[in-house]
Amino acid sequence: MPINRTEYAAGFEIPDLIQRDRAVVLTCPVYRNGDLVAPTSGTVTILKPDSTELVASTAVVISGDVAQVSLTTSPYAAESYQMGYRAIWSLVMPDGNTHDFRNEVGIVRNAVHMPATTRDLLNRHSDLDRHLRGTGEASWQRWIDESWYQLQRWMIRKGNRPNLIIQSTELKDVHAVWCLMLVFRDLETDADPDGRYARLAARYKMELDELQEQVHFQYSTTDEHIPDQKKRTGEPTTFLAVSGYRGWR
Repeated sequence: MPINRTEYAAGFEIPDLIQRDRAVVLTCPVYRNGDLVAPTSGTVTILKPDSTELVASTAVVISGDVAQVSLTTSPYAAESYQMGYRAIWSLVMPDGNTHDFRNEVGIVRNAVHMPATTRDLLNRHSDLDRHLRGTGEASWQRWIDESWYQLQRWMIRKGNRPNLIIQSTELKDVHAVWCLMLVFRDLETDADPDGRYARLAARYKMELDELQEQVHFQYSTTDEHIPDQKKRTGEPTTFLAVSGYRGWR
């Protein structure tokens, strides 16, 4: 029979990337009914890839309705650069139960920064800001953030860790076009009698598809400053062969 409990959603967008030489604040936003829900208390534990503890159970701080923990570099300063760590947030929620939320953690040389800005959007559409009316937002930052998260998740699915890219500017065009696609998809749901927003959304989807196939970036599989000898493509290469087998005669 179903378990009778309140379901909460953790707002993890991507794995947490901890830059090995920097202190960091990890957060675990929790949502219900579209709103942030503040835990009453909780702890976080960070496990290594072999399941031993990197950070023992530590009490969280609730700030702005979000559970967070501040880490100095001491627990991970000697760790190898790798993914596969796990943060386990055990939070007591308003329903009175303890809920465990998990997210992957990576110890990295550099945490990649988003490459596109509002300026890049306005360089393509100088009148874009007048379309903000009715969105309830003061800027396009929400769409810029969302497209950046979607882009990183796409890269991870393709086997490309964003933190291993030497220069994030190589993703600038992909990010800007991805954002514009989301912007006009959002606007087309509003009153659009001439279909202009729908046409722009479709145009940017086509451009995004092309960029995803064409993008090449300097990549370091060893997480060093020196890139691999060959640039890596955003999409993996698929080789097609004739089916069946022909042996030597």
